[in-house]
Amino acid sequence: MDIQSFMTKLADCYQNENGMELGRLLRLDRPHGRELLKEFGRRDPSEYAAHDLKKRWKNEIANPWDELGIQYVVVCAHVKRKRVVDAFGEQEVLVRKFFEYFAQNCGWTLPILFSVLEGLMSLAHDGPSFEKVAIMIEEALRLCIADTKSPPEKSRKWGAYAVFALALKSSLRAKRAPLCRAALRTLIKAVDMPPFDVYPRSHRVTYWYYRGKLHFQERDYKQVDLETHLGDLPLVLRYRVQAEESFTKAFYHCHNDATKNKERILLYLIPLRMLKGHLPASELLLRFPDIDEVFTPLVWAIRAGDLKAYDQVLEEGKLRFLPLGLWLVVQRSRDLCLRSLFRKVWLSCGELRIPVTTFQTGLRTIGVDVDVSQVACYVGLMLHKGFMAGHIIHEGNTVTVALQQFDPFPKAAAARPCSVPVTL
Repeated sequence: MDIQSFMTKLADCYQNENGMELGRLLRLDRPHGRELLKEFGRRDPSEYAAHDLKKRWKNEIANPWDELGIQYVVVCAHVKRKRVVDAFGEQEVLVRKFFEYFAQNCGWTLPILFSVLEGLMSLAHDGPSFEKVAIMIEEALRLCIADTKSPPEKSRKWGAYAVFALALKSSLRAKRAPLCRAALRTLIKAVDMPPFDVYPRSHRVTYWYYRGKLHFQERDYKQVDLETHLGDLPLVLRYRVQAEESFTKAFYHCHNDATKNKERILLYLIPLRMLKGHLPASELLLRFPDIDEVFTPLVWAIRAGDLKAYDQVLEEGKLRFLPLGLWLVVQRSRDLCLRSLFRKVWLSCGELRIPVTTFQTGLRTIGVDVDVSQVACYVGLMLHKGFMAGHIIHEGNTVTVALQQFDPFPKAAAARPCSVPVTL
């Protein structure tokens, strides 16, 4: 495609309000961007493109499409020369010019908005640039929800959740939680929005996924409200599982053919479920080979109570878990492994009063050699966290664990939240 065809096509799509095609024309990842630069030969397009194109096309097609088309070529020129900083600056100019047009028009321009914002995000190269992207996307979100003049079926509000997801994505990359909360407040305060269930499924799934990541990054994957009672009354724990609920909705509403998207969701959902003692079924893992490779060894080690194997798998997956922020969450499920081992010791003994030395022997059978005082400490932590039910008895030099008769190893979902796993 040459520049003549490109500018003519822009004009035709604008006149026909073909937002999908205009969005495609302004995407930076399309091959026609490079083709447009061939007309400049050996000249550096970034130096000559704006001047030459303005001289030829300024006011030839309706404003602002003449300026947007010229600006797009300038951005492509910088991208070709790998000048990321310059490309980001010029794309920012393009986005701001489009905002002026977008604010005065209705929902047919939404595909163009998505294209130019995704282009801006793809050129962000460091924390400050991602922060700038997040601020601009929040501005786009406000423009979407502020549409009160368009007919409901043509409203810019139909882009609100997709733009909100982009805002969270850029804010999380910038590691600026306040920007995430600002975008969330903007969306919550919106009035006269269409019902959430009638938005496109892709928008809803993307919204849930990044909403889940927001809660996850803020360590809100198990938000706890404590209600304290005096005297003999119990301490009541009420959980609101924010991140898990969001990822669960994203997973079950995601299209069955979108395997990669489902794998991205499961990378977060499985560790969160494991914290509650819900291990993934083998049938689920076999459907997703990449997920199976990561989690099957961990699940096997937990079921077997093999701490040594668990630690080895955890260390091997460190490079994958750390960039995703999953390292500490997966490490916390190590308590489940120790619970499985101690439960096997109890089953093999068949008694409710078990000397700590018996648990020490169980640890030695898997290659973990620790002294009795450390084992007593591990048992105490498991009792404190609720993975075991009972108490410790000191009889002279002997330390014994007295397990309660009913359900001495409660389900992990009932365990007390604790941020520090048992470490051997």
